[in-house]
Amino acid sequence: LQNSNGADDGPRTLSMSESSRALADIQTTATERRFPEAEIRLVGKLHYDETKVKSLTARFPARIDELFVNFSGVSVKEGQHLARVYSPELLTAQSELLSSHRFDPNSSATRAAADQIETIIQNGEAKDFFELKAPMSGVVIAKNVHEGDYLKTGEALFQIADLNELWLKLEAYESDLSWLRFGQTVSFTVESYPGTTFDGKINFIDPEIDRKTRTVSIRVNVENSERKLKPGMFARAIAHSRIAKAGN
Repeated sequence: LQNSNGADDGPRTLSMSESSRALADIQTTATERRFPEAEIRLVGKLHYDETKVKSLTARFPARIDELFVNFSGVSVKEGQHLARVYSPELLTAQSELLSSHRFDPNSSATRAAADQIETIIQNGEAKDFFELKAPMSGVVIAKNVHEGDYLKTGEALFQIADLNELWLKLEAYESDLSWLRFGQTVSFTVESYPGTTFDGKINFIDPEIDRKTRTVSIRVNVENSERKLKPGMFARAIAHSRIAKAGN
């Protein structure tokens, strides 16, 4: 309030009776110092974690005698049989291995033998077929062979992915880069689960800007042990960034 000379008497105050205050429904809250937050909205899609995808390829010419996994989308466990493979070249290689072992049991080839080769050595018998096993637990995302197919060396048979962790690939505008950082938490939603929010952490920010879209690719690691999320799902994400002192 001001006095008759127009000068301030001090802090401005407002006096009201109890009944007037009740009618006005004035609410107050204590003031506190807070850093403002920036909210960055992003869009993108879920993908396989590329570090957790394994391909099985033919290491020598062979024929698929029998398939135990006949279509993609099947969940498999590590060591599970995927196919029975026939190969005359395998028979030759085993025979040479056994001869080498009998001649020199301590040879480097014998010492470096895998489990299946150890079994061959213990049995002392060469076979012209073997069981192809899953190298990891996961989901078969690609099956490139059928029973009776002949395979060439290096030809792909199966591709298996671990879906317990996914990548969320987002696109950020160049102007939003200053608000994003490695390890930052990102919340997102997908259309399949309306009202449910998922979280992940930024694990990679592309060092190069797309010259056409002027956006930067952001990769978020997402835990998916409940298998609710699937690669290919569209996601809407929000990253919160607190503005510290001096705009940092």
